[in-house]
Amino acid sequence: MTDRVGQHIEAMPQPESAPPRHPAARRNLARSIDVFLVRLLLLLGVGCIFFFLAVGINLVKFPSRAITPTLNPQYLIATAAARAYALNTTKNGAMLGFDSAHTHWNPYEKVLNRTNISHLKLRWSYTTDNEIASSPAVANGIIYVTSYDGKLYAFNTSCRSTCQPLWSYTTGNAIISSPAVANGMVYVGSYDHKFYAFDASCRSACLPLWSYTTNNVIHSSPTVANGLIYVGSADYKLYAFDATCRSACLPLWSYATNGPIGSSPAVANGLIYVGSEDNKLYVFDATCRSVCKPLWSYATGNAIFSSPAVANGLVYVGSEDNKLYAFDATCRSACQPLWSYDTGDIIYSSPTIANDLVYIGSWDHGLYVFNASCRSTCQPLWSYPTDGHIVSSPTVANGLVYIGSYDHKLYTFGIR
Repeated sequence: MTDRVGQHIEAMPQPESAPPRHPAARRNLARSIDVFLVRLLLLLGVGCIFFFLAVGINLVKFPSRAITPTLNPQYLIATAAARAYALNTTKNGAMLGFDSAHTHWNPYEKVLNRTNISHLKLRWSYTTDNEIASSPAVANGIIYVTSYDGKLYAFNTSCRSTCQPLWSYTTGNAIISSPAVANGMVYVGSYDHKFYAFDASCRSACLPLWSYTTNNVIHSSPTVANGLIYVGSADYKLYAFDATCRSACLPLWSYATNGPIGSSPAVANGLIYVGSEDNKLYVFDATCRSVCKPLWSYATGNAIFSSPAVANGLVYVGSEDNKLYAFDATCRSACQPLWSYDTGDIIYSSPTIANDLVYIGSWDHGLYVFNASCRSTCQPLWSYPTDGHIVSSPTVANGLVYIGSYDHKLYTFGIR
């Protein structure tokens, strides 16, 4: 078999090499190719000129230009507002009452309005193991909220359905304190007597960076301003911590009132305002860093659980003596109310200030609205009776006022 194959291969005719071209033929071929290439380049050049002229006078349109939609102005406004909100929370933090002055007014909300508020639908919900009495804080793409089940929960704001917590942390008792987020940290108090601080960049299995144990429960919500964190405790004290501290943190100072502090401190214009269940509103110098004493205090007729709010040169606070009080924010000693108004029942609700109006809820079921420019003998511009007690604090955003009632309803009012 091998020999036959070999014989067959040898018998096959071998290909001859191609004969060389004549030099003249080669020159003619090269000249033809050169002429062709010159004509092709001229044709391409003229074509490019006509193409760009056509684009310039809009005879030719690219598909991407033709199908790009014009953005809805409302979308642009909402996007700009969201960016402004993100910048604000990065700079000033997010806390109870929206800001350190506790105005409860969000100027960045531009989506919900009179025309679409009635079409709101539930997107998702999550069931904790007990009641939720705190207000959520939203910052850096995370929603923080606490529950009577003793947990601090963190959810991703980008979640749209069947949302689960990114993480949760269980303290030793119920939490009704609302979280505060500032300077890359999350702060919250618990009924286990502890004040906790977490790293806001944490996204799973988060543990406190530090905690501090007071001598009683904490239901006051922390406020962060000017590099300090302020929080009250039922051990009668107002505490101030250094916001730059990251481990084993101790108070820079504390001050003991004569009653539990459930009120959340407000900070504005270089002053700290906080109520106590010893019936008094206390005011401190925000520049103080050690052994701080009140600049002044004022005794109402009953405990103050309401958190003060500051705006337009006035300080507002409610009391369990049924009254809303207004003080001059420029006063520094022996300060007396400019005016007060008796709602007819206890005020637990904290005041809200927006668009030159003051809003407050009362245990008498009513929402009351006052002119913020009023300075003496002030009466409500209007009031609205719900079917239950109001402990909730009003929130104002984009021309709407929101408030909850013990009648199980959330009310929304248009103000423009």
